[in-house]
Amino acid sequence: MESVEMVCDVCYCKWEAEGCHVPMTLGRCGHSLCSDCVSVIKQADGSTECPTCRVVSPAASVLKNYAMIRLLRPLRKHQDSARITNVEGRVGDLRVGASLFPSLHKPLVAPPVGSSLGVWEYYGLLGLIEGDERLRSVYRSSRDGTTYANLLRCVGDKTGL
Repeated sequence: MESVEMVCDVCYCKWEAEGCHVPMTLGRCGHSLCSDCVSVIKQADGSTECPTCRVVSPAASVLKNYAMIRLLRPLRKHQDSARITNVEGRVGDLRVGASLFPSLHKPLVAPPVGSSLGVWEYYGLLGLIEGDERLRSVYRSSRDGTTYANLLRCVGDKTGL
């Protein structure tokens, strides 16, 4: 899909499938504005004067532009997907930059000795499991072992206390 900006001719905000900037069609002239702009220029009797051609449309003929809304949903998904791909590419560039300047971009933690993870992968993993106790437990058991002896090895043998 080609990158097309569908915006309101009055406020230049991007149209949305729902929310404040839903495209509305003025029935008499066929021009489309966002719902926010229609509510601002609506007259006391509910009619709306088109800011483009000055034709007055009665309140009953100012409706959502459903054809445009149907087009917006897949377009937004495509644009969001392209934006995510762009950000992922930038993260890769940052990783390359970080490897060139390790002293400037050194994480505060290092991967465990013998880990197959690189520094940045380990750092990302920590960010992922930080708030989830189950993921943290799975990671620790895969790293340290699942037996009681492994637990004692990690925390120290407290039998002499």
